[in-house]
Amino acid sequence: TTWTSRSTGATRVYRPPAMSSDGRIQIVPVYGGNLWRTTDYGVTWNEISTGITRNHRCAAMSSDGRIQAVPVESGYIYVSYNYGETWIATSTDATRNWRILSMSSDGRVQTAVVTTGYIYISNDYGVNWAQSNSIPAGWYCVAMSSDGRIQTAVVNGGQIYTSYATIITPNRSEERRVGKE
Repeated sequence: TTWTSRSTGATRVYRPPAMSSDGRIQIVPVYGGNLWRTTDYGVTWNEISTGITRNHRCAAMSSDGRIQAVPVESGYIYVSYNYGETWIATSTDATRNWRILSMSSDGRVQTAVVTTGYIYISNDYGVNWAQSNSIPAGWYCVAMSSDGRIQTAVVNGGQIYTSYATIITPNRSEERRVGKE
């Protein structure tokens, strides 16, 4: 395997990236900056913005790259429904210290953890968020199966928690709202 440097200019504090299943669409958040996106398998990179410079924590993406989400430290979760072209602030509290977000392959199920707080789940493509019945903790990361039914979250210096959820199928109006036919 050969690695090729792709310069984006100045040195930046990059955060965990996300990639479509075929690798064509990729997004890399910058802590204290904007986002960097490629739509040509990483050959060229373009800087994009969610609105203003933010402390982006990570990125998550649906398998086709259409739905993307980026949680912001002490801010909102930003979601794009059009391959990263435009971004919408979701989540209801801009003071949460979001750490990591994970997404199902179709983007419908999204789970985000707060550094010192709870786990929050969206079952409607990131439109609405609800606090799960998790304990308050120093959540470090979360991962999920492709359909979002099995999720594992880890507490920094603590325990591993696993959830086996029954996901409610969204109604047609929710699917239309995020551009699904």
